[in-house]
Amino acid sequence: THTVQYPSAIAAADVFVYVGNLSPILNKASRVLRNSDILIFTVEERNHIENPEDAGDEGWFLQPSGRFAHRESYIRTVIEKDCEDLRIISLERITPRYENGQPIKGLLVTIVKE
Repeated sequence: THTVQYPSAIAAADVFVYVGNLSPILNKASRVLRNSDILIFTVEERNHIENPEDAGDEGWFLQPSGRFAHRESYIRTVIEKDCEDLRIISLERITPRYENGQPIKGLLVTIVKE
């Protein structure tokens, strides 16, 4: 017989920058992960204080680079409202890459399924 293997961790470094709305992906992860499993991912960060023209938008933005940036508040809202069995255990500001010699602001998010 064939047994289905499930992950105990999923890592998506520099992947979610190509997705705007993270809700469907996080919902799918919620269904695949078992209790105590973790999801670790990075996003580029968009800060509405530094970019006041963004106030009131969805919380994710397509940048001229062709990659999406996400607000921390958007990530927290999606997880808290759309994925009730997921909980953020760590959210850190990072520099995921440099572009044209300039640091790109990002977030490293670690989530656990409860």
